[in-house]
Amino acid sequence: MATFTYALNAPMPDACRGGVLTIGNFDGVHVGHQALLAEAARQARAQAWPSVAVTFDPHPIQILRPDRLEPLLTSVADRTVFLQQYGVDHVLILQTSPALLQLSGHEFFERIIVQEMRARALVEGFNFGFGRGRQGTTEVLRELCRKNNVMLTLMPPRDALGVPVSSSRVRADLLVGAVDVVRELLGRP
Repeated sequence: MATFTYALNAPMPDACRGGVLTIGNFDGVHVGHQALLAEAARQARAQAWPSVAVTFDPHPIQILRPDRLEPLLTSVADRTVFLQQYGVDHVLILQTSPALLQLSGHEFFERIIVQEMRARALVEGFNFGFGRGRQGTTEVLRELCRKNNVMLTLMPPRDALGVPVSSSRVRADLLVGAVDVVRELLGRP
């Protein structure tokens, strides 16, 4: 298991190429994220490919709309530990820059996922969005994967206590002191 940092236009670490990716901010690494990580790891093991969780530092909203940044649930260091703990072989931290955030959904997919990472498969959540303005919807992702022969698995929402789990929900429950609920959402103390 290893953690790598990647800046746009730098060489991609070889260990992160040719595998199963799951991409996201993964703030809190809650049970919904854990399901993505487990599925990516399962698919990768079945094919003897690496599994890679791709995350961002800093959080894109820090650059795009810093006035709307809410407190983060996990530091990058803690997030990296959790991502590996829940099954992936490697964590790739994309250094968030204005240039990275200006890539359209198509550009991000072609440049990062296909050319640099040479992904064979993606595992994403039902509401995944990527590229400038999150214009890369799951429908766009499905089409790009089909055109580039990349397998795609879209995971359904993960519910806890009858409501979908999200980082926003974890944050809101923490703010009101609902620690027992947060434990359910995170799957850990």
